[in-house]
Amino acid sequence: MTDYKIIGVFKHWNVFDSIPEGWVIDRNAGSPLHGHVFITNGKNILSGEQIRVLAPAPREKQPPLTPVNLQDICPQFFPEPQPEAEKPNRQIDEECRRVLNDLARKKVQEKLLQDIIFDMNVCKLEGWDHREYLFELENLIDRLIIDSLKEERESGQ
Repeated sequence: MTDYKIIGVFKHWNVFDSIPEGWVIDRNAGSPLHGHVFITNGKNILSGEQIRVLAPAPREKQPPLTPVNLQDICPQFFPEPQPEAEKPNRQIDEECRRVLNDLARKKVQEKLLQDIIFDMNVCKLEGWDHREYLFELENLIDRLIIDSLKEERESGQ
Protein backbone atom coordinates (compact mmCIF):
# COMPACT_ATOMS: atom_id res chain seq x y z
CA MET A 1 0.00 0.00 0.00
CA THR A 2 1.26 3.49 -0.81
CA ASP A 3 1.76 6.16 1.83
CA TYR A 4 1.06 9.01 -0.59
CA LYS A 5 -1.68 10.19 -2.88
CA ILE A 6 -1.39 11.99 -6.22
CA ILE A 7 -3.35 15.19 -5.69
CA GLY A 8 -2.80 16.74 -9.10
CA VAL A 9 -0.51 17.54 -11.97
CA PHE A 10 1.49 20.74 -12.37
CA LYS A 11 2.69 21.24 -15.94
CA HIS A 12 3.74 17.60 -16.58
CA TRP A 13 4.80 16.74 -13.01
CA ASN A 14 2.63 14.65 -10.68
CA VAL A 15 2.05 16.31 -7.31
CA PHE A 16 1.98 14.08 -4.23
CA ASP A 17 0.24 15.02 -0.99
CA SER A 18 3.33 14.13 1.10
CA ILE A 19 6.86 12.76 0.80
CA PRO A 20 6.63 8.95 0.77
CA GLU A 21 8.91 6.74 2.86
CA GLY A 22 12.22 6.11 1.05
CA TRP A 23 11.89 9.12 -1.25
CA VAL A 24 14.38 11.99 -1.02
CA ILE A 25 14.27 15.69 -1.75
CA ASP A 26 16.22 16.56 -4.89
CA ARG A 27 18.28 19.56 -3.78
CA ASN A 28 19.72 20.01 -7.30
CA ALA A 29 16.51 21.22 -8.89
CA GLY A 30 14.47 24.28 -8.01
CA SER A 31 10.72 23.81 -7.88
CA PRO A 32 8.42 25.56 -10.35
CA LEU A 33 5.56 25.36 -7.81
CA HIS A 34 5.61 27.58 -4.72
CA GLY A 35 5.77 25.68 -1.44
CA HIS A 36 6.77 22.41 -3.12
CA VAL A 37 10.02 20.56 -3.79
CA PHE A 38 11.10 17.95 -6.29
CA ILE A 39 11.42 14.49 -4.77
CA THR A 40 12.83 11.30 -6.29
CA ASN A 41 12.52 7.62 -5.53
CA GLY A 42 16.27 7.48 -4.83
CA LYS A 43 17.17 5.54 -7.99
CA ASN A 44 19.99 6.58 -10.28
CA ILE A 45 18.92 8.90 -13.09
CA LEU A 46 21.30 7.16 -15.51
CA SER A 47 19.61 3.79 -15.00
CA GLY A 48 16.30 5.29 -16.18
CA GLU A 49 14.50 4.07 -13.05
CA GLN A 50 14.38 7.43 -11.30
CA ILE A 51 10.94 8.91 -10.79
CA ARG A 52 10.69 12.63 -10.11
CA VAL A 53 7.54 14.32 -8.74
CA LEU A 54 6.54 17.37 -6.71
CA ALA A 55 5.54 17.25 -3.03
CA PRO A 56 4.86 19.89 -0.38
CA ALA A 57 8.08 21.23 1.12
CA PRO A 58 8.60 20.04 4.69
CA ARG A 59 8.03 22.81 7.19
CA GLU A 60 10.75 23.57 9.67
CA LYS A 61 9.57 23.68 13.24
CA GLN A 62 9.94 27.15 14.69
CA PRO A 63 10.68 27.57 18.36
CA PRO A 64 7.83 29.25 20.21
CA LEU A 65 8.22 33.00 20.48
CA THR A 66 8.55 34.48 23.92
CA PRO A 67 7.40 38.03 24.53
CA VAL A 68 10.20 40.49 25.19
CA ASN A 69 9.94 43.83 26.97
CA LEU A 70 12.29 46.20 25.15
CA GLN A 71 12.37 48.59 28.11
CA ASP A 72 14.01 45.88 30.21
CA ILE A 73 16.65 45.13 27.56
CA CYS A 74 17.69 48.68 26.64
CA PRO A 75 16.21 51.24 29.02
CA GLN A 76 18.45 54.02 27.65
CA PHE A 77 16.18 54.25 24.60
CA PHE A 78 13.07 54.79 26.72
CA PRO A 79 13.43 58.03 28.65
CA GLU A 80 11.03 58.91 31.41
CA PRO A 81 7.93 60.58 30.00
CA GLN A 82 7.88 64.32 30.55
CA PRO A 83 4.64 66.05 31.46
CA GLU A 84 3.22 67.73 28.40
CA ALA A 85 2.99 71.48 28.40
CA GLU A 86 -0.45 72.81 27.76
CA LYS A 87 -0.84 73.57 24.07
CA PRO A 88 -2.74 76.62 22.95
CA ASN A 89 -6.06 75.90 21.28
CA ARG A 90 -5.56 76.91 17.66
CA GLN A 91 -8.45 77.28 15.31
CA ILE A 92 -7.79 76.75 11.62
CA ASP A 93 -9.79 79.21 9.59
CA GLU A 94 -11.90 78.42 6.53
CA GLU A 95 -9.36 79.77 4.03
CA CYS A 96 -6.55 77.59 5.42
CA ARG A 97 -8.75 74.47 5.26
CA ARG A 98 -9.70 75.31 1.66
CA VAL A 99 -6.06 75.76 0.62
CA LEU A 100 -5.04 72.46 2.25
CA ASN A 101 -7.91 70.65 0.55
CA ASP A 102 -6.98 72.17 -2.83
CA LEU A 103 -3.37 71.03 -2.39
CA ALA A 104 -4.49 67.52 -1.50
CA ARG A 105 -6.74 67.42 -4.57
CA LYS A 106 -3.90 68.57 -6.83
CA LYS A 107 -1.69 65.82 -5.44
CA VAL A 108 -4.35 63.17 -6.13
CA GLN A 109 -4.91 64.56 -9.64
CA GLU A 110 -1.17 64.37 -10.32
CA LYS A 111 -1.03 60.72 -9.21
CA LEU A 112 -4.12 59.89 -11.25
CA LEU A 113 -2.59 61.54 -14.32
CA GLN A 114 0.63 59.56 -13.84
CA ASP A 115 -1.39 56.34 -13.64
CA ILE A 116 -3.32 57.20 -16.80
CA ILE A 117 -0.13 58.06 -18.73
CA PHE A 118 1.50 54.83 -17.57
CA ASP A 119 -1.53 52.80 -18.66
CA MET A 120 -1.58 54.55 -22.05
CA ASN A 121 2.12 53.75 -22.59
CA VAL A 122 1.56 50.07 -21.71
CA CYS A 123 -1.39 49.93 -24.10
CA LYS A 124 0.67 51.49 -26.90
CA LEU A 125 3.50 48.98 -26.33
CA GLU A 126 1.05 46.06 -26.33
CA GLY A 127 -0.89 47.37 -29.33
CA TRP A 128 -4.12 47.80 -27.36
CA ASP A 129 -6.62 50.65 -27.58
CA HIS A 130 -5.33 53.18 -25.06
CA ARG A 131 -8.63 55.09 -25.10
CA GLU A 132 -10.53 52.20 -23.49
CA TYR A 133 -9.26 53.07 -19.98
CA LEU A 134 -10.02 56.76 -20.55
CA PHE A 135 -13.59 55.92 -21.55
CA GLU A 136 -13.98 53.74 -18.44
CA LEU A 137 -12.80 56.63 -16.26
CA GLU A 138 -15.12 59.02 -18.07
CA ASN A 139 -18.09 56.70 -17.48
CA LEU A 140 -17.14 56.38 -13.81
CA ILE A 141 -16.98 60.16 -13.37
CA ASP A 142 -20.26 60.64 -15.26
CA ARG A 143 -21.90 58.09 -12.94
CA LEU A 144 -20.64 60.01 -9.89
CA ILE A 145 -22.07 63.27 -11.27
CA ILE A 146 -25.45 61.66 -11.99
CA ASP A 147 -25.62 60.13 -8.51
CA SER A 148 -24.66 63.47 -6.97
CA LEU A 149 -27.40 65.28 -8.88
CA LYS A 150 -29.97 62.66 -7.79
CA GLU A 151 -28.96 63.14 -4.15
CA GLU A 152 -29.31 66.93 -4.48
CA ARG A 153 -32.78 66.58 -5.97
CA GLU A 154 -33.90 64.13 -3.30
CA SER A 155 -32.58 66.29 -0.45
CA GLY A 156 -34.18 69.41 -1.98
CA GLN A 157 -37.66 67.89 -1.97
